[in-house]
Amino acid sequence: MPGVIGRAIVLPRLREFEQRFPGIELVLGLSDRPADLIYDGIDCVIRTGELADSNLVARRVGQLNWITCASPRYLKEYGEPVSVTALSAHRAINYISNATGRPLDWRFNVAGENLAMTMSSRFAVNETEAYLQCGLEGLGLIQLSEFVAFPYLKTGRLKEVLASARCSPVPISMVYPNGRHASGATKAFVDWVVDIFEQNDFNRGA
Repeated sequence: MPGVIGRAIVLPRLREFEQRFPGIELVLGLSDRPADLIYDGIDCVIRTGELADSNLVARRVGQLNWITCASPRYLKEYGEPVSVTALSAHRAINYISNATGRPLDWRFNVAGENLAMTMSSRFAVNETEAYLQCGLEGLGLIQLSEFVAFPYLKTGRLKEVLASARCSPVPISMVYPNGRHASGATKAFVDWVVDIFEQNDFNRGA
């Protein structure tokens, strides 16, 4: 599962899982690198974004609201972008996809139209915590999930920019083998993850 989701949502609730399912042993993998269930011998994964067609079951558990942020240090030096077209005068931190090895597009929604664009960048990373840290240091604009940014928005270490151009929410799904191959333990874990995502209000729209 993505490291930031595991640390923020799943790991803090593991004691509850143990009490509810004392006979199930979990081996959790936290990584931003996409896993192949069949090749890697994994029972289930949490994935974000639109999913490719496959013979696996995908159960949606919530969504991520993606926002664009900057630190006060960055805003003092470069100012705040007032529109998506103004981004050409700004610096960004790019996030390198572990699936493709290329920077992810920056996504916006302007007047009901979804836009994907590339951003100029002097720095690029492939891990969420490092990406966040670069943004906090004022090295450039960052685009990340609202729940990751929230503590820093609350304390003023980050500020959302271009709020009116937020992109469409990104789905979060549990992916696992079809019913004939999924074990009872896998189904129990999937149901439990669905429950904790619902309790964390991850189906709230942007």
